[in-house]
Amino acid sequence: MTEQEFYNDLLAKREPVKTGIFLLFKGEMIVYVGQAKSLIDVHQTRGKMDYDTYTIYEAPMDKLDHYEQRFINQYQPKYNVILQQEPFNVFDYYQKHVEQRLSGVQRKSMSEWNQRFPGDVLKYAVDLIIERCPDKPFSYLKKLMDTWTEKGLVLLKEIQEFEEQSKPTANTKGANKHAGYERDIEKSGHYKGIAPMGF
Repeated sequence: MTEQEFYNDLLAKREPVKTGIFLLFKGEMIVYVGQAKSLIDVHQTRGKMDYDTYTIYEAPMDKLDHYEQRFINQYQPKYNVILQQEPFNVFDYYQKHVEQRLSGVQRKSMSEWNQRFPGDVLKYAVDLIIERCPDKPFSYLKKLMDTWTEKGLVLLKEIQEFEEQSKPTANTKGANKHAGYERDIEKSGHYKGIAPMGF
C-alpha cells in the first residue's frame, strides 16, 4: 500500500471513528497488533513498519489492553516482539569495536537503525562488518541494513538464515567472497542506497 493509497483509504471511511484493535499485514502474515483510539493511530505506523494492509476490530476502550495482548500472545507479530526487547545502542557498540570517526549523517543513520531493528540484530550486524569488511565498516553496515530492510527482514533468526543462504559457495575464492556486497563498494567507493520498503 502506497502513501497515497493509505490516505485514500482513510478518506473513504465515512463511518464514525470507533476504538478497537488494529492488525497490520504483510501478505497474509500479521506483523503488528496495536490499539486504535482513532484512525490516526494506524497512520502513525506508516514509515515505521513494513506492511501492505490493515484491519480494525471494534472493541470498547476498557477492553483494548485485554484484546491487544490476546492477539499478540496468539500471533507473536514480529514488530511487537521487537518493541518488547531491551533497548540497545548500536552507536556505543560500534564505537567500542570499530575505530572510525562518524559523521553527523552516519550518526543519524545509526539512530534510525536503532529504532528500526532489535538489539540482537544490530549487534549481529556490527559483528559481521568486523569479520567481513573491516576496511570500510560503515559502508558495509549500511549495505546490510538497506538489504535487510528491502527484504522485509527484522528478526535475528530470519536475518541469519538469509545471510547463511547468501554465503558464497565452497569453491568461491579470494576477491569473489561476499561479492554481492563488495561490488557496490568498488564502483563508487561507498554502497549504493536501496530505497527502504515501508520505512
